[in-house]
Amino acid sequence: VDPDVEVNKAAQIVIAALENHIKQLVLAEREACAKVCDAVDDGKDEFIGAVYCAAAIRQRGETK
Repeated sequence: VDPDVEVNKAAQIVIAALENHIKQLVLAEREACAKVCDAVDDGKDEFIGAVYCAAAIRQRGETK
């Protein structure tokens, strides 16, 4: 701890770091879910929804 840094400033730095970490975790989890959908798609017509599911999951990450 740097005694020259104000408590509010230190709190802002910690919160920003946590916020960034959470965003990275969410992106990683979203991609992991999309990959599960990709794995379900085996090219058969009954699994065509898996392709759309994976695309929707990935698109959600691009719009937020």
